[in-house]
Amino acid sequence: MGVYIGCIEKKGNEPGIYFNFRPLCEIKNGEVILLTPDERRKLLPESSLENVNLSYNYNYPEQRNYMENHFSEECLVILEFETDKLLPNEVRGERNTKTGYKIFASEAFDQGKIRYLENENISLLISSSEFNEKDFENETNMSISGTGIYADVTVFCEVSNEMLAGPYKVGFREFDREFYIRPQLKDSKYLISGYRKPDCNIIKVNSSDSYWGQDILTWTLVYPKSGVERIFEDKTGIEQLLMSFKASLDMPAQKSGKLDLTNIEKLLEQYEASNLTGADLPKEIRKKRMNKLIEFLTTERDLDDTQSFVAETLGDSIGNLLAKSQDASQVNGLIKTIIEQDPDLLERVRDCRALQEQRKKLEQEIETLQQERVGAEKAVSDLKKDTRDVETSIFEQKSEELTKLEAEYSQKKDQLDSLLQQLKVAHNVFELDKEENELEQKISDIEVHKRFLDEGTQRLETAFSEMINNHHDRMVNIAFDGYMSNTMITAAAKWEAERVAQKYAETVETVNDLSTSDMEATELVEYLCRTIKTARPQYENNDIINIAICMAQGFLTVFSGEPGCGKTSICNLMGEVLGLRKIGKLAKKVDSTLETERYIAVSVERGWTSKRDFIGYYNPLSKTFDKSNRRVFNGLKLLDGEAKHDYAKFPFVILLDEANLSPMEYYWADFMNVCDDLNENSEINLGEDYSLRIPQTLHFIATINNDHTTETLSPRLIDRAWIISLPRLHSFSKIEVGTDIAEEQIIPVTWASIKNAFVPDKSATVSMPVEIQQTFDKLLDCLNSHIVVSPRSKKAIERFWQVASVRFEADKDGITPDKIALDYAIAQKILPKISGIDNEKKEYSKWLYELGKICRQNDLIKSAELLKIIIANGDEQMGYYRFFYNND
Repeated sequence: MGVYIGCIEKKGNEPGIYFNFRPLCEIKNGEVILLTPDERRKLLPESSLENVNLSYNYNYPEQRNYMENHFSEECLVILEFETDKLLPNEVRGERNTKTGYKIFASEAFDQGKIRYLENENISLLISSSEFNEKDFENETNMSISGTGIYADVTVFCEVSNEMLAGPYKVGFREFDREFYIRPQLKDSKYLISGYRKPDCNIIKVNSSDSYWGQDILTWTLVYPKSGVERIFEDKTGIEQLLMSFKASLDMPAQKSGKLDLTNIEKLLEQYEASNLTGADLPKEIRKKRMNKLIEFLTTERDLDDTQSFVAETLGDSIGNLLAKSQDASQVNGLIKTIIEQDPDLLERVRDCRALQEQRKKLEQEIETLQQERVGAEKAVSDLKKDTRDVETSIFEQKSEELTKLEAEYSQKKDQLDSLLQQLKVAHNVFELDKEENELEQKISDIEVHKRFLDEGTQRLETAFSEMINNHHDRMVNIAFDGYMSNTMITAAAKWEAERVAQKYAETVETVNDLSTSDMEATELVEYLCRTIKTARPQYENNDIINIAICMAQGFLTVFSGEPGCGKTSICNLMGEVLGLRKIGKLAKKVDSTLETERYIAVSVERGWTSKRDFIGYYNPLSKTFDKSNRRVFNGLKLLDGEAKHDYAKFPFVILLDEANLSPMEYYWADFMNVCDDLNENSEINLGEDYSLRIPQTLHFIATINNDHTTETLSPRLIDRAWIISLPRLHSFSKIEVGTDIAEEQIIPVTWASIKNAFVPDKSATVSMPVEIQQTFDKLLDCLNSHIVVSPRSKKAIERFWQVASVRFEADKDGITPDKIALDYAIAQKILPKISGIDNEKKEYSKWLYELGKICRQNDLIKSAELLKIIIANGDEQMGYYRFFYNND
């Protein structure tokens, strides 16, 4: 059995594309050996092109997708085979003389006979001309190029004549079609690691002797020799060292100039994270960095140019340290030792040009304060003397008055107690007499009113009987009698309302009595991802979790994207997976006279101007509510009943499909106010007595399109909603076909489970890691010049991040969940606000480029992709940049 490295040859066009494997090297005893032309011919004697066909059935989409996902043209893979075990490649019953052998690709993969280079610890070598070495210091993602590069292959980078850095796993950015690696300098404390060039096996492989018509390709393979050790190269700059030194001065794990041994956990955390003392830094690197910092801080050369930078970077920290630790023996000892070693230090510091002006100002302030102090001390002395004289006189006078007053007080108190006792008895008698008179008068009034009503009733009954007895003309009089007609309509409406109210009450109790169980957070996340991916395999877990968080935390969640990208279907799918339709079926089986489905899809129509188009209106003539959408009205009535009983068992979702066919601010205006502060007192008024309470379980989702037939969303609405951008169609070019979700797979999800998994406590304080907070602050600083980030949006981002940073998964490139969470929040809460026009100085587009740079450098990939699309569309539209671009 031979193990061979070869290149993939992708041939043909639609409807027939072929993948062939052409061996170039053999792996023997852990070494890579080039195959000569004669060896290749002897290896595959029945194939004139010296290759093996990787067979699959092109007629099946899943097999086409499988091949596209596993093989890239010009990439190198490993194939393990014996020539006599290969199958003959036949065309119409005869062996293909060009490619005479074949192997079933998916079967070979499953058996491990086809594998990638990294499975054998072999990587591609990227020369210095195929990447920018400065990107190691400036960019988190570093773009690369080269022959045979594809996603997930590992590469070494030639950073100098002596060092190969790596191996790094290659990623692929869909939005700019570029390959990249992630040196992750921040995580590695600004170290790149790899091997000395002489310690690696380097083999150049080319296809220069290939058959006619094929491009000449060259690959360079590299793998470390056995037993060699990794080496490190320091990429840290003086700015990073100073910032690390500043962090050590600010460390909360020190107390009064000493290490706070009661806070060992924090102390170890800071020690591990430090770029100066980090435990995972090699000893020689730590020493070099310390010497570099000392040299920078002590050298006299160019001191004037650096002192302002050092002062700005370290000034506050040193000042805070000395102020905080001024009485500590460690700090005092340190200062004493420095002065003993350099007696002229204080004089040099005092005479420093940067301090002279400050020193002079402080001396003047001290002199002024001393003069004021002398005057104040004299005034205080005089005031004390005058105060003592006055106090003595007042005390003697007040003592006599107090004695007299005490005697008088005692006498008056006895008299008052006696009078109060007499008054209490008299008051009780008076109140009883008064109450008796009032009750007698009320009884008399009621009797008179009763007689009046009895007489009126008798007259009405008589008149009514006479009208009935006098046939048709009398009945017409009844119908057109205003009082009688209004009374009958009111009575009928009241009777109908009471009957319907009873039905709503019964339905509310029926739904609340359904037997369910709450799910743990991890269990709910796993259920949602597993079930939705049954129907939508192309959705990543983070995309599904993101939708769940937005729907749970936001009163309104908007889905935006190209027509046909699946906005409505994913909304319907979420309603189905949450069991909102199944709840209705279960309630119907028990006993319910009204609809109990808790997912309602509303198709918005053009021309809606108010809530009467969306829900309905109170008709004063019929004394009833005329419903424009019966299901929405019934749903709101049920929610009103649940709110009054403090029930919150299941969520309730209303979908506004094609929501911007009419301005949402018109027909959804009453709910806009609820967005601001949804609480137990939130309600909407539909007219007359139809004031309905809105519970926390109600949430709206909306789908929108962006073309000339739709209305734009107002900034007021965007600020209150989560805007989820579904992937563009070309991103789903390899869509996997899902299957329907079986009824037995669906579990009704309770609101308590959703809150536990996706809604944080409002009173909880959000504390982001330092790196995430710094990134967020950078973005806010950049945004302030063109976008106002409201406190509402900032709070929503923090609450989203608090949950998503825990629920999200790290992506395939190793980006951590806390970065991904901030990325999604910015993309869905901030970027939708973008709308502006370039001026002659192109300030708006420059600002967008700067914002995109911050996103790229801090791993906010989703936001960076959206910004690139916004910029590209704005350039095409003569400098009009906006998030909701026209997709006509």
